[in-house]
Amino acid sequence: MGSTLFTQEQSPVLVLGVGTLGCAAARLGAENCDETPGVCWSAAHTNGAELIATGLEKKIFLKIPEGPFAARNVARGVEENFGMITALARGRDAVLLCGCLSDALTPAAMLALSAAFCRLKTHVFVLALEPFSMLGMPNLAELESRAEGLARGVPFFMLLNAGIEKVSAGISARRIERMAAERLMSAAECFAAALDSSRESALQLSALRGHYRGALACAGGSFGNQGGSAACAAFDLALASLDENGRENLSAVCLQSAEELSFRDARAILGRMPDDARSRAVVCAAAKPAFAGQTACLLLSGDRRAANVVGIELGMETADKVTR
Repeated sequence: MGSTLFTQEQSPVLVLGVGTLGCAAARLGAENCDETPGVCWSAAHTNGAELIATGLEKKIFLKIPEGPFAARNVARGVEENFGMITALARGRDAVLLCGCLSDALTPAAMLALSAAFCRLKTHVFVLALEPFSMLGMPNLAELESRAEGLARGVPFFMLLNAGIEKVSAGISARRIERMAAERLMSAAECFAAALDSSRESALQLSALRGHYRGALACAGGSFGNQGGSAACAAFDLALASLDENGRENLSAVCLQSAEELSFRDARAILGRMPDDARSRAVVCAAAKPAFAGQTACLLLSGDRRAANVVGIELGMETADKVTR
């Protein structure tokens, strides 16, 4: 498998899975790479065995000694791998870091990796999955602390909803972990495809900075008696998972389906948005032939309550301070 993973060396977007769940998502994404051209996968982890299990040839092993100062040593581990990071960033329009907040070291690794890529003048985006309760979800205060810490230290941060509505009693822990990895992979692929510089809206998306809430939904087939589409259904499902504040502050709609988004569907989706969101939200659609009638929809919603919007200049300054 490894010989085919990086056949697209010039892919404009690199997706880097961080930590246990990030590595699991990277493995799935790499297996899926033939169906999603234009997305290049890599991984970073402090666990060598889980990193090797991804099957990826280009990966970052963060050798961190155990103990109370492990998080502090993550930045040192990233600096030791700066050569590999430079190679991975070469020729990229953007780097998307993805992982789950259930692992205490993942936020620290994301902060240090973001700083390193910012030093290389690369657009950096961080996508963190809200933990499933069965995956060791911390209490709400701890979750907010980790999320806010990441949001303050990276140029762009999105906290993706966990999708726990799909989890029912009796599902094994292994299956739950697989579902979480699939969800993280799907969101990363959808966002990465939208960030591709060949997309008309990619420039608007790459200019987004600050703290966002993310919602992901997937739908297929035909819906209703009005000739509804999978694209509209996926949008409706994703929008319904946001609260009223999230719907009003919708910033971007990323769609991925087997076919190009039709003009009719585009108009229908715009018509479903709140008035304020319709005037400013970016809509970006990408084709993924392997979806076969299905559509994935990732929504990004700005959070007015967050006072931690980071400009790109400040992001670069933060990068220099973290890595010194």
